[in-house]
Amino acid sequence: MSLPNSAGAARDAFPSEFKEALRALGAEVEARLGLTFPENRRIDLWRAVRDFARESGEDAATVLARLAAAPLSEDVVTRLTPHLTVGETYFFREAKALCLFRDEALPALARSSGKELRLWCAGCSTGEEAYTLAMLVEEKAREMSLPPVRILGTDLNERFLEKARRGVYSKWSFRGVSDARREADFRREGDVWAVHPRFRKCVTFAPDNLVEQTGSPWGDSGAVDVIFCRNVLIYFAPPTIRRVLERFSRLLASGGWLFVASCETALVRRPAFVPVTAE
Repeated sequence: MSLPNSAGAARDAFPSEFKEALRALGAEVEARLGLTFPENRRIDLWRAVRDFARESGEDAATVLARLAAAPLSEDVVTRLTPHLTVGETYFFREAKALCLFRDEALPALARSSGKELRLWCAGCSTGEEAYTLAMLVEEKAREMSLPPVRILGTDLNERFLEKARRGVYSKWSFRGVSDARREADFRREGDVWAVHPRFRKCVTFAPDNLVEQTGSPWGDSGAVDVIFCRNVLIYFAPPTIRRVLERFSRLLASGGWLFVASCETALVRRPAFVPVTAE
């Protein structure tokens, strides 16, 4: 997951009279979604409001005043969220961490547990990471016996989840993929590529709000063996990061693994987590 870029904010500044309304809306967005829009990023929030208003043909200033005046309804949260986040991901992103997952985490979990393994991609965006894990699991299964593996990708953005379920991607999603792998694990459909059905059948996608939800994304009491939450925590304020990490700590099985982006490791310095560096 990533947020809109503030580049060009100077030429696209919002009217000064909107400052207080944007501050109030930003506080509500942070409370509901965890996404933080400090003063230097209010322009991004204003752009999101304008795009949201454009969908319904309303005046942006009127919409902003309405959103800032009262708690956001569930319907508004659902419709506003796609404008607050921008998917920026691709297959096999940050290869060192993925190799650590395949060559160390998976074998360790397979040796210590005879039960089904659960892998959770939190903030999965458009699904590339979740399908990448499925491909790595298949690779490892050729080398050693693995228990059954279930992979769940979750995100706030329903539009991202719809694309993830379709499993069809353009060239931009394959920046880290060799031609040989793309030919083996995807099916070409004109100018786009579809994830092979053998991977789609072992990956599911569902909505999850990391701020408001506290239980398992599977909706039961079962533990999670691996959590990937990369390039998500950096968009949260410190109190939100603490709550999310507490949730992860509660849900992870003994000996479970949490993968974050390299730029987020300093945010996860908690007694509950033992750091492991990908070489």
